[in-house]
Amino acid sequence: MSLKGISRLVKCLQTEDTDEEEIKVLKENLASIADLRKFIVQRQIPMNFGRKVVFDENEIHFDKEVAIAAGFSDTPIHGTYLAGQIEHFTSDNLRLINDFIGENFVYAGQDMIFERPLYPEKEAYWGHGKVERFENGVDWHLDIVNKKSRPYVSGVSRLRYKRRDRPEKQANNFEMGKFVAENEREIDLDKLKLWYDFLGRPLKNAVPISYVAALIPSLLLGVASRETGKPKGTYYSSSLNFHNHPGLGIFKTIIRIPQPPKLTRRKGCEYVFDALCIQEGVPILSGKVVVYNPTEFKF
Repeated sequence: MSLKGISRLVKCLQTEDTDEEEIKVLKENLASIADLRKFIVQRQIPMNFGRKVVFDENEIHFDKEVAIAAGFSDTPIHGTYLAGQIEHFTSDNLRLINDFIGENFVYAGQDMIFERPLYPEKEAYWGHGKVERFENGVDWHLDIVNKKSRPYVSGVSRLRYKRRDRPEKQANNFEMGKFVAENEREIDLDKLKLWYDFLGRPLKNAVPISYVAALIPSLLLGVASRETGKPKGTYYSSSLNFHNHPGLGIFKTIIRIPQPPKLTRRKGCEYVFDALCIQEGVPILSGKVVVYNPTEFKF
């Protein structure tokens, strides 16, 4: 990986004005992609996306009365849907970026903070933020925003020369955490077709890694429903590292909690869960998710 190439990329993504024709062209192309990929989620999509694709039947996503009772003004779009949009948008840009710097960055991880809900039939736009440089790549701040540039999701796409192996220390720490839950889910061709269709994308043979990541909140939803049969808590943020490319088939998702929840004044109990998704014994992704709940969960 050339440090010169990384510096050139940072200059391109962060410089407002430039005299370099190549940089001008790339910035124009990136802006065109952002304009092309703004999106509106139709009202009928969340129910089908949740039930038929990501194993999430939380009624706040499709029953307005339930959503309002939970404090929303309408039915919020799934965070997993927005994560999928971020992955596909990053991939759109990545092809241009790699051609520009003559390298082969890969999508190696994603951080997301869900700042405010996106509701059906509201247009969502893309916001390019700062770029942080590392020896082996960059962190690109990439947000989903409203018309006033206020973020629905604040995101960081990690672009690296290669995906990172899961460190042995991290694996050991994961095993030491208190076990919460695990399950197995299958992503088959029919579900994959629906994923691409609901996100407004042409079908590809590749299984998006954000689809695998969607299995984490699906499992958490089951945990949060144990006491009353109805889900509780708010999925606030995630920080995931991607290790290997997934394929069609069965995935095991495991959730542990390394320490007791922290009590916060405004949001109740803050839970930081460790999560791992594997396929046929191979780690696909791992990381942390943060969930808030007014009271303690009973595991």
